[in-house]
Amino acid sequence: MNKFLKKIKIPLIRVKYNFLYLKRNFLFKPKSFIIINKFKKKRKIVICGNGPSYNDFESEYLQEKYEDYDILMLNSGAIHTNLSINFHIFELFNSDEENADYLKKISQLDTKTCRIFRPRNVYNLRLVEDFNVKNIFIIKEKRIRQNNISIFYKDLDQFYSDNILFCRSSIVYATLFALRLEYEEILYVGVNPDTISSFYSNPDIIHNEVHPTFNKVGEFNSYDIIRMIANFKLFQNTIFKVHQKSYNFLNKKYS
Repeated sequence: MNKFLKKIKIPLIRVKYNFLYLKRNFLFKPKSFIIINKFKKKRKIVICGNGPSYNDFESEYLQEKYEDYDILMLNSGAIHTNLSINFHIFELFNSDEENADYLKKISQLDTKTCRIFRPRNVYNLRLVEDFNVKNIFIIKEKRIRQNNISIFYKDLDQFYSDNILFCRSSIVYATLFALRLEYEEILYVGVNPDTISSFYSNPDIIHNEVHPTFNKVGEFNSYDIIRMIANFKLFQNTIFKVHQKSYNFLNKKYS
């Protein structure tokens, strides 16, 4: 029986992911990725995590050290930054009170920012509509498998479809998002999963629904997945870098 279950596990996962893809298209009517190309201004991009090293980067940025980079913020980072950002990728929380406060703050931010909203249900969608957030988009996305490197790379071959491919956490989603916009360099900042003050690692300040990027699901955590992406054939000409004060996950080995 165990051998049988192991044999059908991968096909069942594929069926599940295809069902979620069709369900999402039906519920949220996502748009083509093409509509957000106009928000890209530079050839390089910074993906900003919420760890304490982000403060060092922000200070440097305000000293005009990163003028040739676009800025992408994740989730709550957008309401705490002092920077003008190009892209904001976010989901909502489980709490109505938190969501109301969060959306109110977002609606008061720079209207030139492209906001990529990833709803979990129709209620999330209606809530965002009530706050009249400018430049907000739901784009086509498709979950890919991460069972092992070969399966992950096989699914990643769909990269130039009309969907944003994703798996695991927001930082992996942001990486594939930046690659789909054909940025020549991706710089990661605010990545500090090994410190108690990190947004991701401190249980006193994270929300339960924020994915623990440093924990493994199966063989890999989120940083393993990004290293695998960086080594994929399609992205061999893309430069992947980590800010000097952040956790340098690109130099670690994956099995």
